[in-house]
Amino acid sequence: PQRFDYYLDSNENTFNILMIGPTGSGKSHLINVLFNSEICESDVSHKSVTREIYFIRGRGRVFDFEENVFKYKDIVVADTIGLCDTEWKDEEIIDLIKSRVSSNFKFIDAVYI
Repeated sequence: PQRFDYYLDSNENTFNILMIGPTGSGKSHLINVLFNSEICESDVSHKSVTREIYFIRGRGRVFDFEENVFKYKDIVVADTIGLCDTEWKDEEIIDLIKSRVSSNFKFIDAVYI
């Protein structure tokens, strides 16, 4: 991992991953596993630990299906607020995710649920 961002340049050529799921499902923990580093605060709880949508930048090997090879590429992972949160309505969370992702990603390469 290289850094956290709250806003991105949507024209960057990055491999973009969206993490989405219920509160306490392990989205932030999975990000820690993907980057092999403790970079996101995570806990098993019915209350969401992640209270904001933010983007974690890194670099890694990504499979290029057109050329049938692995390539090193800049990766951006969007960590989101959990659905079924005890303090927010799901519609509010989904609207926030849509707004932030559509304004920061040109496209999404992978979604982890």
